[in-house]
Amino acid sequence: MKFRGLAGVLAMTLLATTLSPTPAAAVPYAVDSLLPNQGSGAYDVQRYDIDLSCVFTPNNPSCLEIAAITTIDAVATGQLASFDLDFICRNGSATAGLIVSAVTVNNAPASFQCVNDNNADRHKLVITPAATVSNSFTVAVNYSGRPEKYRFVAGFTMDEGWMPVLPYDGSPADGGAVGIGQPNGNITWFPHNNTPLDKAAYTTRLTVPNSFKGVGIGELSSKTAVGSTATKWVWTESMLTPSFLAVAAIGEFNEHVASASVNWTGVDGTQRTKTIGIRAYGDPQDEASLTGGASGRIAVIKEILQWGSVRFGEYQPTWAGYIQKYVGAGWALEILGRPFYSSPGHMYDAILVHEFAHKWAGDSVSV
Repeated sequence: MKFRGLAGVLAMTLLATTLSPTPAAAVPYAVDSLLPNQGSGAYDVQRYDIDLSCVFTPNNPSCLEIAAITTIDAVATGQLASFDLDFICRNGSATAGLIVSAVTVNNAPASFQCVNDNNADRHKLVITPAATVSNSFTVAVNYSGRPEKYRFVAGFTMDEGWMPVLPYDGSPADGGAVGIGQPNGNITWFPHNNTPLDKAAYTTRLTVPNSFKGVGIGELSSKTAVGSTATKWVWTESMLTPSFLAVAAIGEFNEHVASASVNWTGVDGTQRTKTIGIRAYGDPQDEASLTGGASGRIAVIKEILQWGSVRFGEYQPTWAGYIQKYVGAGWALEILGRPFYSSPGHMYDAILVHEFAHKWAGDSVSV
């Protein structure tokens, strides 16, 4: 995360002092929760499969409303008569927010309840399976509606979560949105175990209007037509990743594809080389204001990848790049391999270096 100016320095100091891990009294809270009342130690997630579609009409391409199924493969740490996922949802009688319509555990219908305590910052989908689960199990959550924005408070305030694209410098908003989470805004758009200790692989499937692109973490595996008005973008990431580094960025983007060949000396003294793919997604309205344009920013990223490899060793994610879209926030934020920048004004060299420095171990260290 990068804030601007002295306020940013103070904010990050407060974050470091305010978010000291609080030991959990007992399961279900994770032993290394980044935030009190977040995360669970009752299971270990192996993979998330997020299948998210924008709800739109051809004359009004928009992703403010969604319909999704998140499927989670996990291993229980004991006998589970019930368990919970971190998620901001509403029970069936609600008129706003995401409504959960069905939950299955091992393909059998399960009972569930959305629990929200804003004062304790506790947002849970509590699930009771038809039969006690142990060892490996799979849970699938069907939900739809308009995701809510999340306000993170820790000595400073910061909006995150499902962020609608806003007008910037007089250009109109395109109807897109960005689901972004560090440290815990992703609870607004998919259910998960929000603790850095529980890292998992990801498949992110984003069905979006044809005029949009859908961007997730990892490698772009496929793009397929869905009827005549939509395209499904599928991203896969095999590197085990904390949930706050996932993203769903949807809207009008310029796509830039490149690669960087880097070399470094391994700890055993041998010379190593690696080719790192680069996929960057910039707002068409804003890219002209970037220093050197998109090609200039990608050239700086290539320099950073080489610089970091020499000093810190192998670049951990498979891919690099960036996502740039205006969502009315004053920050740049780490995402696995592809940092997010909320305006072109955040994409100067120092912040590019800052966000990519996270890729060498910083985002891998659990609390």
